[in-house]
Amino acid sequence: MSVTSHHDVLVLGSGPGASVLATVLARAGSDVLVVGEDTHPRYRQGETSTPFLSWLLRLLSARYDVPEFAHLAAYDTAREQVSRRVGVERSIGFAQGGRERRTALPRAAAGALLYRQDVDAHLFHTAALHGARVRQQAKVVKAEVTADQVLVTTARGETFSARFLVDASGRDSAALAALGAEVREGAAADGPRTRTVHTHLIETGLPAADGTTHHLFDGGWLTVTPFTGGGVNPVTGVRFTVDADRFEQDEDPEREFRALLERVPELRPGRIAPVQPWHSTGVQQYAREQRAGDRWFALGASAGFTDPFLAGELVHELQVVNALAWRLIKALAADDLRGTYFAEVAALDERLRSAQATLVADFLGAGADPARLDRFVERWELAGFYATLRLRDAVVSLPGSDGPALAYEGLVPDDDLETLRKVTPPAFRSGMTALREPGRGLTAVGRLRAAARTSPSPEIQRLLLAATPDLVRGRL
Repeated sequence: MSVTSHHDVLVLGSGPGASVLATVLARAGSDVLVVGEDTHPRYRQGETSTPFLSWLLRLLSARYDVPEFAHLAAYDTAREQVSRRVGVERSIGFAQGGRERRTALPRAAAGALLYRQDVDAHLFHTAALHGARVRQQAKVVKAEVTADQVLVTTARGETFSARFLVDASGRDSAALAALGAEVREGAAADGPRTRTVHTHLIETGLPAADGTTHHLFDGGWLTVTPFTGGGVNPVTGVRFTVDADRFEQDEDPEREFRALLERVPELRPGRIAPVQPWHSTGVQQYAREQRAGDRWFALGASAGFTDPFLAGELVHELQVVNALAWRLIKALAADDLRGTYFAEVAALDERLRSAQATLVADFLGAGADPARLDRFVERWELAGFYATLRLRDAVVSLPGSDGPALAYEGLVPDDDLETLRKVTPPAFRSGMTALREPGRGLTAVGRLRAAARTSPSPEIQRLLLAATPDLVRGRL
């Protein structure tokens, strides 16, 4: 067999996780080849931004010394450095039966609605800029792991070898199938089974908003992502997410979309003018039975998929990249690429997937109960506030010059979401309200911490009184 080229790491796929990991590895001195089946730019769902995602991007930027990641953390820098077609996320809305709640962000914290065809291309080009070699329109058809290398063959007949393989190419990865990593279709036993219908529209006539809005109904929700706020991009992203066990899939996605609009009577678009093909998924949920092995790791959609609700899939993938990158850099240096070394990262992937499934199930279950929606929003605000503080403190505590040599674990305690589901948060409402007022963040933090001291819940005391900076330093 003739080998076209040899590398330290082969990264299959060219989505955000693949590009971010390739950038980090190349910047650390590894010889990286990114092999993508299609070509940028391209349309993808999952365009919402959250404060947690913004701070995660800042963390990756500071930790691995890649300024381009931080460009996506705020609307102003994303618009200036990445694309004028990104939207502005000043709030996230949850609407039901004509009543709406918006989680507003201070002006300085406005995030960027991710116009994925531009954002994903930016990250891909960033990988090339920092030294990764890239190959597009290269479909992988075969893979083999030997004692000292991984071999991957494309439909063109090219064969690439590497010391390690990261597969982020998706559910239908031929490489992972060849390695025996089977896909388990559908949700976990207690997880939701959802599917989506989505596209980009123009001239919708939908109500103006300064961020994403989720319109909830019994059995699903409509996510509206307006990119129009910047005055350049006329596009609005729309995505129906429905309980796959309650709504039979229509073979015509546009007809199904129009039928589902009847579930949201407060919205009456002026006209529906798609500028992307209609996309209709089957059941979205699946997971790879094995996510890591000797000389390989399954990342992002290659490992599994839950639901893009509230940027969950992108956040999930980047958290795994953050945990994987420094380990892989150390493993390459030590020439110890056994699968057991990456088992902890695979376990993290599973826990994050379970947490996202719980979040989606909770939101879906609120469709028939407005009071339950109120509780969901309060819990999500509190959990997001706490987790974002953890990330912010981590960024402050990490000296950027140390880059990938630093190992930071446990950014968000694994049991936070489960704990918050069991806690009634009324004691924190005044603090959360204050958080939404510009210039009052520190006051709000003080109120939350004071409330924690008097709360009867030891779980909340543990969550909000944790000495985060000390925890960060203790993990380095």
